[in-house]
Amino acid sequence: MSHVDNPNTIQSGIKFTSLTVEAHPIRAVIRRTKYLRQQLTQKMVVIMNLHKELVSDLCCLPTEVLCHIFIHCLPKTSYMLPNLKSPPMLLTRICQCWREITMDMPSLW
Repeated sequence: MSHVDNPNTIQSGIKFTSLTVEAHPIRAVIRRTKYLRQQLTQKMVVIMNLHKELVSDLCCLPTEVLCHIFIHCLPKTSYMLPNLKSPPMLLTRICQCWREITMDMPSLW
């Protein structure tokens, strides 16, 4: 039996061709995913730089001004459970400067 007449060889060739054809869309998805990841990474860098600029500008404000701003950030309710996503807990997570100011303000707690 020759190489061409061998059913296993023909079957393997068909399977290989079938897998190659099926892999093409997968490769396209992988390329697209890598491209999108690169785009997101670039956007994250821009956003992080903007955030740093904003926070550094706000940290230049006098402590007294920040204290007044922080008071106005508090919810209007008289009592609320601590929540990391709302003031005053949220203010402690912005930067070290804000954390120190917030922790030293009994009126926030």
